[in-house]
Amino acid sequence: MDETIKFLAKKVAIRFTRSLSHFRPCRPGSELLEQNLITLLSHEFLTKFNDDDRCIAYSEIPFRSQDNPTKWSSRLDAYLANSDTAYLVEAKSSRHREHLVADIRVDLDRIFHPHTKDSFIEMASKDDRQYLFPKDIYGLIIADFWSLSDKTPWFSTAAEFVNCFLPEHHVKATIEKVGTYGRYDYFVILAQTAKLPWNIQTEVGMDEN
Repeated sequence: MDETIKFLAKKVAIRFTRSLSHFRPCRPGSELLEQNLITLLSHEFLTKFNDDDRCIAYSEIPFRSQDNPTKWSSRLDAYLANSDTAYLVEAKSSRHREHLVADIRVDLDRIFHPHTKDSFIEMASKDDRQYLFPKDIYGLIIADFWSLSDKTPWFSTAAEFVNCFLPEHHVKATIEKVGTYGRYDYFVILAQTAKLPWNIQTEVGMDEN
């Protein structure tokens, strides 16, 4: 796992803790929207790489649907990149453990799907744009979850979290505690995949002849 991701996990957890000590913007008994996780992660990413002119953070990135490749009806939660590395980010807000794991597995499958890669290549080279992708591109999951404070957390170790996923994703995870609220402990997870096999530098801006 990149040291950058470990750093961001700690910073997001600290920022989340401070924010929740003041205000929790959701209906009592419900959960925060996923976009809050993307906002926190993007802020910390942009702050860390503030001096990098190629540092960008976008949310709600469209890409071609797996079911109908002619339609740009799918959405990636975020795209974070600097001069060296890019992350395709999906966020998941608190759910029951089995549902959370199943949903994250679906997100990982979408990140690795060829339609995602093809859509990014098309966006990068459309019209007069020639965006040069960083050489290292990864999938990244950010999620939060609750557990009873007197019980074992849903994921007691990063290894336990990693073992929930299909082996081909080669996920490495880091888990940070956000705080204790009432009877519950609250955590945030950042999970990074293996490098995506895109070889995208050779496919963008090539002479079609």
